[in-house]
Amino acid sequence: RRTVASNWLVDDEAGANLVSYFCTTVANDSATGPTNYARRLLEAKRLIRQQEKWSNPFFWSGFVMVGPN
Repeated sequence: RRTVASNWLVDDEAGANLVSYFCTTVANDSATGPTNYARRLLEAKRLIRQQEKWSNPFFWSGFVMVGPN
């Protein structure tokens, strides 16, 4: 029902870290109740941009969620 996608090609390592964090938090949420997917994607973006080598928006800002929250 929803998809996380990138609007442009992104660095493989940065993208893998962002998606890994996103999927881990979503999986943890499924055990405790409903998931706010948009919030989890935002948190994943914040985590990636805190790392100096990926602080540039090029590495994280292209990710979007399509579909219902």
